[in-house]
Amino acid sequence: MPIAIRHTLSITLLTFAVVAIVVSARPDDVWWVASIVAMLVGSGAWLVHGRALGALSEHLGEGRPTRTMTHMFWHVDRLRRDVSDANSRASFLERSLVEERELLQGVVDNTVHELRTPLTTVLATIEMARSGMLEDPIDTDELFRHAHSACHHMLFMINDLLDASALRSGVLRLEPRRVSLSAVAANAEGVLQPIAQVSGIELRFQCEQGLAPMWADEMRTMQVLFNLVGNAIKYSEPGGHVDVSVDRFAEGLLRVEVRDDGLGVPEDKRSNLFGRFARVHDPNDSTASGTGIGLNFSKMLVERMGGEIGYRPREGGPGSVFWFTVPTAEPPAAVGVALESSRAEPAPEREPSG
Repeated sequence: MPIAIRHTLSITLLTFAVVAIVVSARPDDVWWVASIVAMLVGSGAWLVHGRALGALSEHLGEGRPTRTMTHMFWHVDRLRRDVSDANSRASFLERSLVEERELLQGVVDNTVHELRTPLTTVLATIEMARSGMLEDPIDTDELFRHAHSACHHMLFMINDLLDASALRSGVLRLEPRRVSLSAVAANAEGVLQPIAQVSGIELRFQCEQGLAPMWADEMRTMQVLFNLVGNAIKYSEPGGHVDVSVDRFAEGLLRVEVRDDGLGVPEDKRSNLFGRFARVHDPNDSTASGTGIGLNFSKMLVERMGGEIGYRPREGGPGSVFWFTVPTAEPPAAVGVALESSRAEPAPEREPSG
């Protein structure tokens, strides 16, 4: 067959294929046809050293036009499906980004609300001190204790926001060492007791004697305690009780339990209780506010330190029991074992054989 005829036939066949696709496609999908043509032109499939579709012409010269057209349509259809899949993934990512932005905005709004109360306490104390209203040393000491606790409250809240992001991205480093869990609990009680008193909550700590030291990051353990006990105080009514116990849980593990007789956790919220930005109660309820990051951050910290964290409803009435464990012994040195990915790569799609 003459070269000119072969070239003309090749271009005619490909043009027919493209037109057929355009006609069958939805109007908003026509753009991908132009993309395919651009890809073909860019890769040199249209013109290579002055030959139009060299591979197609050779096949036509060998008398195999049907097989060549089959391959051509297979490749075009595969490109169409790839573009469609890419569009679906892009739409999913766009929706995820919108949801993430809304969640982040909610966290910012809630954090501003949460910071307002302790900040008001600090400012009121400063104003009273400046105005000379604090004459009784006992009253002065009490007010400054409340202001000091309010500052700690704000500091831990801000640290949660910053550290949660750093931990999720792998930037935050933990510094585990041997330290007394009872001592950490006592420090937490000193910070949280004034907050409980202001809220009208009776806060009680009980630690088992003779506990082995834990192997954990002291500051991060304090953050977990502050989150769990702070939530128990926040979601309890005035006159309520919050009990914190520290004891030996199992061989090589210590346990902290935080029990309250407050609002409890609705059953439909328990499955995602430790999820990112999870809100247990109605965000419009001013008596049950929160940032939505504390429990998720606590879970990440506890698991990174080799422990577990969980929840169960309080027996015999309303309320919650949150608990977490920490190891008492230093873990063995990590062995450099490469873990195979659990995600199986899809098998490559094969071309039709003819």
